[in-house]
Amino acid sequence: MRLFPRLTAVAVILFGSMITLGQTSSTSVRGTITDPSGAIVPGAKVDLANVANGQTATQLANEQGEYRFPQLPPGTYTITVSSSGFGTETKRAELLVDQPATVNFSL
Repeated sequence: MRLFPRLTAVAVILFGSMITLGQTSSTSVRGTITDPSGAIVPGAKVDLANVANGQTATQLANEQGEYRFPQLPPGTYTITVSSSGFGTETKRAELLVDQPATVNFSL
């Protein structure tokens, strides 16, 4: 009878450890790309670079001029946006845990 409480305690500790290991901290960034008149710029190239480790990702803005990078590790990033016929703009963003950021661009 005294073995059961001990086994229960061990099971709770092990199960709790697995839950803790399964947790991740992440964030995301999104934004809209417009021209100086406020019109959307679809198809703009968006480059994302993690300053700390150099990891990069690239995508094109959708038909509404929007971009989104989900599930990113928190940290400092540079975001560079460019489009044919427009200039290039770069911004730096500090992305915090569980605090999605919005970084808009006007080319």
